[in-house]
Amino acid sequence: MKFLVSAALAGTAPDLHSIEQWLDAKNPVFEGETPLGVFLLPDDVARYSKSDFANVMRLMNVPVSGGETLENFRAAAVAARLDQLMDDAGKARAAAAALRKDFMQLQESFLAVEHFLNGALAPKFTLARQWDFSDETAEIAAGQRLTQALPVSSAALVAVDIWMVSGSALVSLLRPDQSQYVAPIKISGTGWQRAQFPAISGHADGISLVVEAAENCIIGVAHPSPLPEFGSKPLALRLWKGLLGVRLPEILVTALPGKRGFIMPADLPKPEVLESGSSKYLENENILMIHTDYYGAAKLALRDMDFGLGCSAYIQNCGPETLEIMLCQVGAGAMAPAKHCPSVFLASEAYMQCDVRSDGAEGVDLIVKIKGQTSLDCLSIRGFEIG
Repeated sequence: MKFLVSAALAGTAPDLHSIEQWLDAKNPVFEGETPLGVFLLPDDVARYSKSDFANVMRLMNVPVSGGETLENFRAAAVAARLDQLMDDAGKARAAAAALRKDFMQLQESFLAVEHFLNGALAPKFTLARQWDFSDETAEIAAGQRLTQALPVSSAALVAVDIWMVSGSALVSLLRPDQSQYVAPIKISGTGWQRAQFPAISGHADGISLVVEAAENCIIGVAHPSPLPEFGSKPLALRLWKGLLGVRLPEILVTALPGKRGFIMPADLPKPEVLESGSSKYLENENILMIHTDYYGAAKLALRDMDFGLGCSAYIQNCGPETLEIMLCQVGAGAMAPAKHCPSVFLASEAYMQCDVRSDGAEGVDLIVKIKGQTSLDCLSIRGFEIG
């Protein structure tokens, strides 16, 4: 707190500073704390009114004495500054309240979008992070545990894939206080084995993955991580995310007739091009994209995919034109259906749950045939539902 006063009054109190250096300054630039007021003796009033500094103080709304005593002027200036600060604080609170209201409306909009997506026909789950198997393994004796920090936030996490070589293990998620976020889930087999659960909601930072051997088991190790919190040999992992409140459908790597489940594109074999077109697996989106050739056609096969009877595909037309689509199960190695298979038509940007036709009881391969207009036509496959 300071006041600028005539030179004769400067120094009589700690908050009184001389204005003399500013009276003759040309185009002054005032830096530092804004003075609470300017108190002048009659001899300095004329000089101050003609100075450039008077214009600066006027722009800064600094009050100037008008004949009152120094004590009264100081008291009035301090009271005026307090009123100004209270007014500024009130405006800041009002602005903060408006921002909170806008933020709440934004959150409601996000929730509305999530509800819409949750109810959409085609499910969508994202591969948030993958640490590939490095051909190295770790052996865990029965009852031993391994703890692995997760490389991404656990919010909306719906599944964890772990590379298993042999044995079985229990997979669980722990909060920072070591309480269980997800109860242990048993996995076994060879290759990517999945532990899945309802999507984690709320504040989910600091969650760790715990693998406890139910029997002697061997699990895959990823390449070394440069970040010390993940260890020099982190586990080979795939982390899947969805939307809050949703659950990843049960995955069947090998579809069995009469058994219900859902096969995601990550579990599909690489498509074989039969006549035209191309395919690309979008790892982060977990979507299989099929692109047409120059003439708007594509014909590919997914080999060794025994869907059995009662299978449907979740598809979306990502191109600008309506597509004619044929999906049919055929015999092993077949290049085309042996009998006529009806097609479906899908408008641009539209979703569809399409039945997969069968060419016969021995159908183990899937033929995908697309007829569009140009090379810009594109079909995305989100997964197959069995049963």
